[in-house]
Amino acid sequence: MNLESFSNELLLDLFEYFSAVDLLRTFYNLNFRFNNLIMIHFQHFDLNFRSVSQYDFNLICCQYLPIIANDINSLSLSNDDDTPQQIDLFLEHGLIISQFINLKSLSLCDLCSNEIMNKMMLEWKYLVNLTHLTLAGCYLQFDQINAQQLIDSIWSLSKLIYCYLNINFNENNIFVPTVISSSLKYVFIWGIEHYQNKINALLKQTPCLENFSILLNFDSNDDDDIEYPFLTITKLKLCLSRGQEDRIIKFLQNIPNLYHLIIDICSYDEDYTNTILNGYQWEKIIRNYLSNLQIFQFRIEFQLINKNNREQQIDELIHSFQTPFWLIEHNWYAQCHWNSTNGSN
Repeated sequence: MNLESFSNELLLDLFEYFSAVDLLRTFYNLNFRFNNLIMIHFQHFDLNFRSVSQYDFNLICCQYLPIIANDINSLSLSNDDDTPQQIDLFLEHGLIISQFINLKSLSLCDLCSNEIMNKMMLEWKYLVNLTHLTLAGCYLQFDQINAQQLIDSIWSLSKLIYCYLNINFNENNIFVPTVISSSLKYVFIWGIEHYQNKINALLKQTPCLENFSILLNFDSNDDDDIEYPFLTITKLKLCLSRGQEDRIIKFLQNIPNLYHLIIDICSYDEDYTNTILNGYQWEKIIRNYLSNLQIFQFRIEFQLINKNNREQQIDELIHSFQTPFWLIEHNWYAQCHWNSTNGSN
């Protein structure tokens, strides 16, 4: 059967089964029709170079990218162990991010060069259609000025909707934007624990935020609770190293429109008598402050400090999640995993 006889729709479906490298090598420059279909394909699918061999990457950078740059919708580059110095090679080929004028999604992984990050920061401001930005596993030796410029440059992207940041600055410095983003709706920040006062400042600069994930540290010396309700946030993921009940309640009661809540608490200095760990207290919190909640996921690690009657303690904890509120009203079910080799976890 001749591929030329296939409809455009069928060929585009077929292209989805090819990697970017194989697609370009196999079909590009066969004729005008195939070239046009490849451009249409890359307007909807990611050009992902993760796990691509250096030979193939160099080939695409030299022969194809300069020609198809205007049609690329999504680009992923990585300096991980499978593709070391890939971002460096990208620049060595004379390519710059700003020439991908229709780029909507950019992902940079394991970028640890201050110089290259500064170049990227200067270039992405020209990507007027950029809606998604991912900076993952980036360890930088930025001073306070450069770190602030990086964060502000992200929040200044006028069409940015989604931002995933896993950045570690020198000496664990944490910076919040000084500019307001009226477009950001999805923000995920990992790598460093943030204190409450930093969260307050970040939320103020992101007034349209709907989906938020953060490593949060409720330090006892940090008295800056959320100052006013954030009504736009409907999905929240909190990772905590301490289960401070009063601080968690104060935080959640100011986000009353949550539809989906994910809580991850790893607190080995707490035992099961902390009420934040049991179902009765979570039922009270949800009834009083989170009336719109439909999806609730949680994982809490703790210790049975009292070594007597461990089975009874676990039974009491499980029973607290078996009231009509959990089983009938919401059809929510909890599991308890006991590390019997440790004896207390």
